[in-house]
Amino acid sequence: MKKIASKKGNIYLYIILLVIVVALMLSIKHCSYPHDDHHNKPAGGDTVNVAIELSPTAVKTDGDTLSGFHYEILQDFARDNNVNIKFFGFANLQTAIDGLNQGRYDLIVSDIPTTAKLKNDYIFTDPIYVDRRVLVKQLSNDTTPFSQIKLAGDTIYVAAGAPASDRLANLAREIGDTIHVIEDPDYGPEQLALLVALGEIKQAVIGEEIARHIAKDYPNLDISNAVSFNQFQSWMTTPGNQELCDSINRWFAQYSKSDRFNELKAKYLHSQQQ
Repeated sequence: MKKIASKKGNIYLYIILLVIVVALMLSIKHCSYPHDDHHNKPAGGDTVNVAIELSPTAVKTDGDTLSGFHYEILQDFARDNNVNIKFFGFANLQTAIDGLNQGRYDLIVSDIPTTAKLKNDYIFTDPIYVDRRVLVKQLSNDTTPFSQIKLAGDTIYVAAGAPASDRLANLAREIGDTIHVIEDPDYGPEQLALLVALGEIKQAVIGEEIARHIAKDYPNLDISNAVSFNQFQSWMTTPGNQELCDSINRWFAQYSKSDRFNELKAKYLHSQQQ
């Protein structure tokens, strides 16, 4: 696939985006959450290697510190269970899945819907929250109601490895026409939305919670059109890490009822701000 940058030659934009991603990855590398090495992780080791998505809901920079819905939950899990967590930031889900398959990571933390296809090969924690996929495009003067049939023949960007690709393939079958899906190997959902806002690509499909965070800073974005139903969002691991998954589930069953969890939802998730 041709890189998007070759389309318009706006190389500086992509350099800036990559610098931001690399800088955030380095910040995460130096901000892992350590505890006493004598404590074992639930999966039987002394460190849980977590691949965490670089996004407004997972982990982001906040001044000179890191924050994020998933990031803060993981810190609470590490503290309550006396385990070490080592964070590895990623912008593209496929790279994280490759690392999980190769044993470099124990857990992928991202806005991952628990689809039937992924369940064939991976196991998921209990749902952390609910989200859906939305179409991100620029606002226009077109006042006709949105219909998914309008996507026939269109080109839509998604992050490589994202389940949104499968959803768009199903949608193409539903409308009886072709939707050209480009799985970008370099950028994650946040970066794709920024490219839409800057006019570098026409449209992308990402999670609604991420889209809402980005739209606050880019009011020219239209994120009002859903292309999926609400879906459970969970953390993902391999069947070999069943003990880790069970430990997270036991802990989260109580944590999800806490004031602390409600505070994080209110802080980061639009659905809790109604």
